[in-house]
Amino acid sequence: MYDTFTLDVDQASELKHAAKRNGVTNADLKVLSSGEIFAQILPFLRGRAQVVISSVFRIVDTVKIDVEESIMTDEEYFKSAGVRDFFTDDIGQYLGILVPPIREEISLVVREIEQDTTIAQVSKEIGAHAEIDFLELRQFLLSSLKSRKIYNSSQSVNFYIRNKRGERQLIHAQMHAGAGNWSLHAGGTGATLKGDVWLARK
Repeated sequence: MYDTFTLDVDQASELKHAAKRNGVTNADLKVLSSGEIFAQILPFLRGRAQVVISSVFRIVDTVKIDVEESIMTDEEYFKSAGVRDFFTDDIGQYLGILVPPIREEISLVVREIEQDTTIAQVSKEIGAHAEIDFLELRQFLLSSLKSRKIYNSSQSVNFYIRNKRGERQLIHAQMHAGAGNWSLHAGGTGATLKGDVWLARK
């Protein structure tokens, strides 16, 4: 038998500290207090249900990508995108790629991982949408430099892109905000830890 609800000062303090400890916001509490949310979570609180996480991400930004003419990737392309360094075993695999034009405005979605997860879970959620092309990449890099928008402490964003052989490669872009440029690194950052950021078409 569950106790009749009361909320004394000590219990209110416990709730406040628990909320702070677990990153709860005022907006979260407002949602929790609305409608039938409490009724939905009571079976879990009372040991009769399990929580299934439907997403490990939260959307933190969308970046508009404009119509743009076709390009061929070369060293000038990377310079025009604000890239200082491209650390990879073979930079040649990213040069000489013909990228088709962007014919209509689209948006790239920036997501932050909210709990440690796996590449398999990342792929399950965003799959093929995590792949972008070099025109989209250039616009994203330049837009972020212009706004000085930094999404996490490592100042990096993960995404997939195709090399000259058509192979899907995991890359992360790291902003050097003070210098106003980027480095691109093959292999990603680990990409499955809380706070890691992913770029995708949807």
